[in-house]
Amino acid sequence: MSVTDQKAALREGLIRARPVVGPSDQAYDFMAEAVRALMPAGGCRLAAYLPIRRELDPLPIAERLDPYPIALPRTPQTPGPLDFRLWSPGQPLDEGRFKTREPAVDAPTLADERILMLLPLVGFDSRCYRLGYGGGFYDRSL
Repeated sequence: MSVTDQKAALREGLIRARPVVGPSDQAYDFMAEAVRALMPAGGCRLAAYLPIRRELDPLPIAERLDPYPIALPRTPQTPGPLDFRLWSPGQPLDEGRFKTREPAVDAPTLADERILMLLPLVGFDSRCYRLGYGGGFYDRSL
């Protein structure tokens, strides 16, 4: 079995094993405090994602930190880095390339500023290497 096939099988198994019920309020409180501890002195912009396939929803973390607007990605039509746009709750979202929700195409772009990015993932290994969905969009964006 090739490495690509092994990763695909691992992704399928991990997605299937995700819980149907999300984290509790207490768990989100803990996650928000962990993210706050990672934020550099002087602050930074929070970049996140909108969940698919029962991923952890990072918006309750963002709500606890009150960093709006946050940066959310738009997926490019051709392989390349993600296009991060500013977004706040209540603003419109477009349907993206992979049926994801994305900020509107005319939303302000992320300025040249420090960011702390919350990444979606399928899983990670003992060395904390992230396993994503295989498109490489986040890898090209870092």
